[in-house]
Amino acid sequence: MANWLLSLFKKMFEPWEVKPITVTSPPSGLPPTLAGIVVRNSSIYSAWDSNELGPIHNDPLASLLYLANNDVVEIEELKNNIIVRKLSDRLKYQSEEILINFIPSTGYIKLGDFFNAYNRNISRYNSAVKEDAINYGLYNTKISSRDFTELGKRESIMWSNFRLFILAVVDNKNMASQKVQEWSTYLPYAAEFFLGKAWIKMFAQLDASAPKWFKTDKYADSLTSLSYNVPPLKSIAKSLTKMGNKAVEPYLDW
Repeated sequence: MANWLLSLFKKMFEPWEVKPITVTSPPSGLPPTLAGIVVRNSSIYSAWDSNELGPIHNDPLASLLYLANNDVVEIEELKNNIIVRKLSDRLKYQSEEILINFIPSTGYIKLGDFFNAYNRNISRYNSAVKEDAINYGLYNTKISSRDFTELGKRESIMWSNFRLFILAVVDNKNMASQKVQEWSTYLPYAAEFFLGKAWIKMFAQLDASAPKWFKTDKYADSLTSLSYNVPPLKSIAKSLTKMGNKAVEPYLDW
């Protein structure tokens, strides 16, 4: 199923993929949820004649990874469960506040319970994401490619090109080898673009380090921010993939 979806995803963008890749790192400070919206509202989607391309089911997973990269949460594999702990309340967006409020101030929440809470609040979350996009200045009054601000148009072009880079890397080990140090920083965007599994698989092959925010039963007591104490990605790749699978069930893939 995963290979079929990736093949379909590539074919969907074949006319667009001939454009040269000029953006090889996140081009601005947009979180993955908003980057995803401006990409989905890019000109390539105009053929779908849709008035609105807003949030998708990958948004909360990508946002959780993004918050982990920014030291707001940490994620841990504990006794065959994936759990999330809150580290900080330093948030910029309303949609992030909704997600972070699912996590208790002390202790942790199981990832399954986190996404159950998300599913119960999905309408409120989606509305907050759209409001975040408008408040950021990407759109005038509604989420639509026809209502981009000038900033929104520029962001759409840049992030669409960065998506091309993410897509290219999953099939190009030489390109990926240049981003081994940054791979986990880009993971939230790969997840947003339905390429999270493929991104993890590629960098596991390149002996990248595990994300600083992910702990396991084996490493939890000794793990620090020092790079030599961080386990190799290949040792926890299955756990990260399982985390993503749990997040997007019962959807197709991530």
